[in-house]
Amino acid sequence: MSDSESVGGSSVTTIESLPFETIISNIKESVAETIESEDYLSYSTILDIYLSDPSKYTTDERETLLQTVLDVLNENPKLTYEIGWDLPSLLIAFFESDFKFDTALRHSPCSVRVFYIFNCLAKLGNHKELFLKCCELLSTVKLEDIDVSSDDDSVRERFLYLKLYSLYELINTNLKNIETLYPSRFLSMCISSFLNSIYISLDRTRDMEFYFKRIYSFVRNYNAMPLPKDHGLSKEELQKVIADEEYLQRKLLQGFVSNAIFLIGRHWIPSSAHNYIGSIVNRPTEDSTLLVIDRLYELCMSFDMDLDKVFTDIIVSTHEIFHKFDLTINEDDVLSEMFEKLVVDYQENLFTNIINKDLKEIEISKLGCLLYHARSVAFDTKKNHFPVNLSFTDAVMLTLRLIVPMLVSPNFNNNSVKDLVVFWSWYAIEKSTFEKKNLTLEVSAIPKVYLTTYCSMLLFICSSCPSSDLKDFRFDTLTLVSKVLASAPEQTSYTIILDSLRNCPLENMKAALIGVLKELFTKDKATDDDLESDLKSLALDSDERTSNPPALPSRDVKKSTKYLTLTENRFLDVLDLIDTTIESSFIEVENDQDSETETETDDVKYYRINSGPLNTLSAELNLLVILKSYDAFKAHQNRVDSIISNFNKILSTAKSQFKGSSNELNVFEMLSITVDRITI
Repeated sequence: MSDSESVGGSSVTTIESLPFETIISNIKESVAETIESEDYLSYSTILDIYLSDPSKYTTDERETLLQTVLDVLNENPKLTYEIGWDLPSLLIAFFESDFKFDTALRHSPCSVRVFYIFNCLAKLGNHKELFLKCCELLSTVKLEDIDVSSDDDSVRERFLYLKLYSLYELINTNLKNIETLYPSRFLSMCISSFLNSIYISLDRTRDMEFYFKRIYSFVRNYNAMPLPKDHGLSKEELQKVIADEEYLQRKLLQGFVSNAIFLIGRHWIPSSAHNYIGSIVNRPTEDSTLLVIDRLYELCMSFDMDLDKVFTDIIVSTHEIFHKFDLTINEDDVLSEMFEKLVVDYQENLFTNIINKDLKEIEISKLGCLLYHARSVAFDTKKNHFPVNLSFTDAVMLTLRLIVPMLVSPNFNNNSVKDLVVFWSWYAIEKSTFEKKNLTLEVSAIPKVYLTTYCSMLLFICSSCPSSDLKDFRFDTLTLVSKVLASAPEQTSYTIILDSLRNCPLENMKAALIGVLKELFTKDKATDDDLESDLKSLALDSDERTSNPPALPSRDVKKSTKYLTLTENRFLDVLDLIDTTIESSFIEVENDQDSETETETDDVKYYRINSGPLNTLSAELNLLVILKSYDAFKAHQNRVDSIISNFNKILSTAKSQFKGSSNELNVFEMLSITVDRITI
């Protein structure tokens, strides 16, 4: 009885327990009988069993096994045509090994032979079936399924990229060889699969350049599929079909390029804002990923995508939305209506899929177009060149339209769009400065409810990009907040900061805002040009904040007008904030000793340490150090002394009871040093 006949009756365990030499022999010897009987399903089942678990073979055995399969496929084109579609799902598992990617890929076990087999399938396989199978496979390849011994996430990612690359290339090759009158149907399926594979992988991968390169390569090298020889159409009918299909394919590629950058942008910052600021001070950014974006931008131009018009239309429609709000009603009602309208607008007009919800039209992503457009402007190498006519008011409204929905729903979150609005705000400010316009007047003309919400959205952007690799972007955004507040009406600026300090649930933002408040309290309006450079001393990282106490301000009797005047009421607000932060950092709890045991320490208080607000507290106490010489401080010296005395007692007790980490104990020591500087 042949192996092909015995597969159905034998248990999988029996076949798997065969000696390796027998497995190789079965793969070779079953070919002739399969060709003769045309029972390709049985042979496919044999390969399925033998290839389904690479882990049961040694590395050398895997190499031999794959070489055997490759030889069989090359020598038997008919067999390859019939069973080839079933092999990619089995073969991609052979990429996984103990390879560390520290040498050339050709040294990776099995990888070269898997690529050889895929090349054979692309030449001899059933192009349509292989295409369909690989499109299906793309949505199943996930990082968490990579089974390798390395604990290094970057190694696991590289194996994921190997699998995706092999499937992308096999799809692309087979797509070019499918004979059809309607290539748009296959292209649509291909693009949907590509986008789905990006979507399911992005949350856990970091190499965005890999995806951009695959997108560029596919779109750049795409050619229409060959026509079938017997299409049965007249010349006129054929010309119409071809014209319609060319239009559809063009729209699909436009949709793919624009939707892909928006999709990848969920977790990626294109650094438009940071590079623009860097170019102003002659420190341009270098990022290889951005070079690929340039190539994709060129493809957009070759597809006649009018990015300037998309941007202009967005700005015009944004103003139309905000002109409909009645600013004479209660501010809370304005905010409620604004948030509702902006979320609905985002869902219906901006947050689109490549095929619209009615399945009637191919959608080009407007937000994707905005990202390419911003990239082209932000990386313009011409000095003092402002090709886009954009006011700061335009930038504010655009920010509200694009960021408010992200605050409402995390499903709308997109880091690239956050970078986009920060860039355009900086662009508008620099344009206004170059044209010698009064930014203060323009900021003052913006309705308070819009300006307040705008600053809140910038703070939301800072807080929602916490990872260490985005610290430059957070700094750029925080500096923008400071710049805007310095140009806004004084009471508006103070109200925005105070409300944020009282209500913001994110401690890292509170600490940063205290730094902004310090700058506005201590810097003179006559030194407006120096505000940005002074803000460079602000640290978003806790270590820098706690270890570098700020210097006392210089006394210059010629300067007296601050961005924010430190009135007595405002100083009392600062003291109230410190009281609140102390209470939230050192939470008094019940004595955990036996209640029936009376000791002389029964009146000692016990504290639970909440480490979250400690950095905010450090920033607030450092602010007091800065304000020591101000009249408002001296007028309320007794209140300050009371707070410091109470805090010293709390801190002393907490330190004696503390059993936490040495890092927090170091923070306590830094707080003690800061308190001493206040009382000196």
